[in-house]
Formats: sequence, C-alpha cells, structure tokens
Amino acid sequence: MASRLLGIIVKEFIHLKRDMLALVLALAVPVGMLFIFGWAINTDVKHVPTVVFDQSGSVEARLFLEAMENSQYFAVHRRVGSQKELTRLIDSGAAKVGVVIPPDYARRLTRQEAAIQVIVDASDPQVATSALNAATSLGAQRSLQVLTQTLEGTRLGRQGEPPLDVRVRAWYNPDLVSAIFIVPGLIGALLMQTTITAMAVSVVREREKGTLEALIVSPIRRWELLLG
Repeated sequence: MASRLLGIIVKEFIHLKRDMLALVLALAVPVGMLFIFGWAINTDVKHVPTVVFDQSGSVEARLFLEAMENSQYFAVHRRVGSQKELTRLIDSGAAKVGVVIPPDYARRLTRQEAAIQVIVDASDPQVATSALNAATSLGAQRSLQVLTQTLEGTRLGRQGEPPLDVRVRAWYNPDLVSAIFIVPGLIGALLMQTTITAMAVSVVREREKGTLEALIVSPIRRWELLLG
C-alpha cells in the first residue's frame, strides 16, 4: 500500500514540476485568499455613528459624551435639538446609536438618580451588542466615579480611593483584533478547499491526457488514488 501511495505522490509532483501554472495557482491562491479574507472579514466594532440629543447642556453631560468618544466605540457625528430629529436619523441609517440626555441630568446625578437613554439600531446584531455593552460599561464607570466622589472624606472613601478597583487584563489578544481569531480557522478551511480543488483538477487532467483508464485498471485502490 505504501509503495502504491508513494508512486501516486511522486507522479503528482512530476506533473506540478512540468506545469508551473498549476504550481503557482496551488500556492498563490490559498495565500492570497488568506490575506484577503483575513482582513476583509473584520468583526471589530469601532467608531459607531452616534447622534446626541443633549437637553442638559451641563458639564456632567459633556464629560459623559467625551468618555463615549474616547472609548473609540462611538463617534458623535451630530447633535440634534429634538427627539423627532434623532429618530429620523436612526431610521434613515445615518446613525446607529442615539443618546438622549434629560434636562435635569446634572441635578439628578448628584442625587444618584440620573438616567440616560441610549437607542441602538439592532438591525446589525453584532454592532448593536457591542454598542450596548460599551454603553453599559461607560454607565457603570460613571456611576463608580460619582460614588467615589460621594464617599470622599468618609471612612470608606478616605484618600479619594474608589471603593472597588477592578483591573482587567486581556491575554493572548490584548488589542481584541478579530483577525487573530479568524485567520487560524481560515487556514484550515482554505487547505480543505484547495485540496479538494487540486484533487478534482488532477482527475480531470488524467482524463484529458487519456491516462485515466490506465489508473482505473491499475492495482491501486480508489482511496489511495484520492489520497495520493
């Protein structure tokens, strides 16, 4: 069995050596597709178009909006003067996220009762999930800052230290680049596709040259031929 399989492998290498175009295609196409798909299939969600309806106009509201933009998840493109205009921009697709800040935001924030409405276009679930998670995280961070300011000077918050310090470290892919996760899987998929294509081309080549009948009557088994 090993000798028959080795014979098929040697024969294929001889064919590739004589047909340089097939050799180039066998090597260049998978590498090219790997680069194209690896960077074209990008699931990183950043700079989501955002529209803001700020009824407060306070320093606290501005700090929250600056935190949104600094997160790189949101990109505030427009500020509108009405809820109707905000809804129109989301309906038209000009914005994916809408932020509504109430007029009494600053006053309620000092009483720890503030609320901000975040409207997300969920037609793209991946973008919507990332935007919702980012907005929730920003809200939690702002709440912690307010709580820290409230506790300053007390026994629990002496020296201005926050009551809870959560330090998160991302291992193996600290920049959260989707290509690092996608490319290894693409290698396996492209190898499988290339192998099947090369196998089909080899069989067609044998038929075109009239040597397929010689392979059929040879003592080699079908699976040995395909594997070789």
